[in-house]
Amino acid sequence: MQTTSAISFSFLFSCLLAAAATAQLRAEEQTPAPQAAVARELPLRDPRTLLVSWRQGAGEADKTAGRALVRAESFRDLTTPAMRTFAAGDFEALVLPAGADLDAAAALLRGAAGVRAVDFDAITRIAEVSNDPYYTGNQAWGLYGNLTSPANQYGSQAGELWARGQVGSPNVYVGIIDEGVDVGHPDLAPNIWQNPFDPQDGIDNDGNGKIDDRNGWDFHFGDRSVYDGSATDAGRDQHGTHVAGIIGARGGNGIGSSGVLWQVKLITAKVLDRGTGSVANAILALDYLVDLKTRHGIDIAAINMSLSHGGFVQAEYDAINRARSANIVVVAAAGNGGSDYIGDNLDVAPLYPAAYNNGNLITVANITSSGALHSTSNFGPTKVHIGAPGTNILSTLPQGRYGQMSGTSMATPFVTGAAVMWHLRNPTNNASTIRSGVLITRIPTPSL
Repeated sequence: MQTTSAISFSFLFSCLLAAAATAQLRAEEQTPAPQAAVARELPLRDPRTLLVSWRQGAGEADKTAGRALVRAESFRDLTTPAMRTFAAGDFEALVLPAGADLDAAAALLRGAAGVRAVDFDAITRIAEVSNDPYYTGNQAWGLYGNLTSPANQYGSQAGELWARGQVGSPNVYVGIIDEGVDVGHPDLAPNIWQNPFDPQDGIDNDGNGKIDDRNGWDFHFGDRSVYDGSATDAGRDQHGTHVAGIIGARGGNGIGSSGVLWQVKLITAKVLDRGTGSVANAILALDYLVDLKTRHGIDIAAINMSLSHGGFVQAEYDAINRARSANIVVVAAAGNGGSDYIGDNLDVAPLYPAAYNNGNLITVANITSSGALHSTSNFGPTKVHIGAPGTNILSTLPQGRYGQMSGTSMATPFVTGAAVMWHLRNPTNNASTIRSGVLITRIPTPSL
């Protein structure tokens, strides 16, 4: 076990466990002995769908032969403009006959000509534990610091930045891959992105395959509406709206709550509805945001993914790498244990995207207002990098409401805000350098 001191920086979080998985970082706190193997339920997945990443240059004859090998049909062409930009090869979903052995079919396909990778279409879930939307008294501790009033040394210290005039910028963007976001919420509306490249005329003017994607895109339902809730269904898209508010609820306007960034543009990529969705849509959402940056020059500094699924998916890993090539940091929730809601060691029982080792990925655990690792929060000596406020966090809810929610989903957007702040202060840094900067300057916390 080894300890070192952390470098001081004005926007800091409590760090989790020990070493981050890059050459620039060192172990900073005591590392607990590894847990015994954790029994985790099998990853949820679509029982008839395989996701096939074809090699660049694979021809139609290769694809036809591969499909025939497993008696599958091409169900959905998932190739994105970002895949074209980075010469990644084609990507498609195949549907197998009812009752087919999914594992056996995947093994056959992996040996077929022209196939780079075969993945299962995992079911993705939100990484939130509970919510208390009616209890809103003095629970903005996640924004406090040791020099704010009121103070909390385990908060994000965002308030200290605001006091120095650092409140974000209307020219920096964050992608939110989650449930939908209530773009009409009075505390979010001023910071919601409006696509200048695709006027609302029924035409795909920006050439990304999405018609009139004014505020983002709903990949779950395949339409332009990024919010599906209503006055009679106020719980719908609650998770995404809450996450959005932690990142970018408008501050200084005298109403409601404040996000880490008072000024920012929030781009919604809805992949979940009522808490569940498809990893295939998460991949499309990642590439949608990468494409906005690479083809249109939108300064997307970070992507927030407060969701998790079981099973390594090569195509998702590749999409996060494309975000790295576009200098976008991806911040992911560590997750909240298994069905028992007791935090697991992700080094032993991994969840994704949290457990990938991409050089632009930051994985976040949930700490409480007393600086403790929440009992539900996953952790891991190498797979989880940092802890942030995630318990009883006040933020926006649909239909103009506010309330508290808890989980690593709530911790993740605080770190997303930190990554954006670093980008604004160091605009020439690439994604890996921003990641390293946030992690190297974290504050040691005894419980972690």
